[in-house]
Amino acid sequence: MRHPILSAALLLAAALVAQGAAAQAWPAARPVRVIVPYPAGGATDIAARAFARSMGKRLNQTFVVDNKGGAGGAIGLEAAAASAPDGYTVIVGTAGNYAVNPHILKQVKYDVEKSFAPVCLMALAPVALFANPALPANNLSELVAWSKANPGKLNFSTDGQATIPHIGGEYLKLITGVDMTHVPYKGSASATQAALAGDTQLALTGVANAIPHVRAGKLKLIGVAGTRRLTLFPNTPTLIEQGAKGFDLGSWFAMFAPAGTDAAVIGQMAKACRDTAAEPEIQETLAGAALEVMTGTPEQLRDKLHDDLKRWGEMVTSSGVKAE
Repeated sequence: MRHPILSAALLLAAALVAQGAAAQAWPAARPVRVIVPYPAGGATDIAARAFARSMGKRLNQTFVVDNKGGAGGAIGLEAAAASAPDGYTVIVGTAGNYAVNPHILKQVKYDVEKSFAPVCLMALAPVALFANPALPANNLSELVAWSKANPGKLNFSTDGQATIPHIGGEYLKLITGVDMTHVPYKGSASATQAALAGDTQLALTGVANAIPHVRAGKLKLIGVAGTRRLTLFPNTPTLIEQGAKGFDLGSWFAMFAPAGTDAAVIGQMAKACRDTAAEPEIQETLAGAALEVMTGTPEQLRDKLHDDLKRWGEMVTSSGVKAE
């Protein structure tokens, strides 16, 4: 008989070789499913499809987008978390799904830090504060002053109850003293239209739908709710620069795999993702959806998620926002 310790060592070595061979064999003939936790046509879907096409070419593999919308993205995240960690399922999620919803949605079947393996950051989605031209305020200080001189008269539209803009708006009231009332709409397009029509004086929302109206003079850009000015409007200071300390609502899009996915497979996908982000065509495609390409390593994404979970937890608690 073989020595027990030697036999165990041989078995362990065989297992490691098999695991390494499996990682090297990836990707196989079957496609990689890219779950998007929103319906087709939105910014997340646009980014996911652009990256899927390029990553597929780089890895000589088919990436197929699977839209699983609903419950603020929770349905898609549950599907991804429950998938086999074999390298053939990934999900393109957002800061809303991963950093905000854990503080809003309590009945979910996953833990964003334990159920997923970070792959790469893909893009940033700026949020900004826009005003109807009839409002006699062109910056944050003028806005605060007008609201205090006209109590109860200032309204702001957002993408909906308990969304990033809603939480941000309530937090902005706390840190600046601006007196304004929240009016929820269904999505960024409707929130933008409300400010255009004068149904609300302000819209706090993603920039994609509003920027064309700013260019046409039909909306005013008060400031970006983030750390960087908009490339298209470099002379407009961010709201942080205007005194709203730490007011960063910028969402991000990122790719994750189910926890337990082989590290070598994660490494291959992460490199393909970073190389894709460097392509001018990808940057142009995302710019058309008002997204800014931003990438990094799996470790950097893990750290960003951890930090943003803490930051958004504090903002949700301070704002008092609850899900419907």
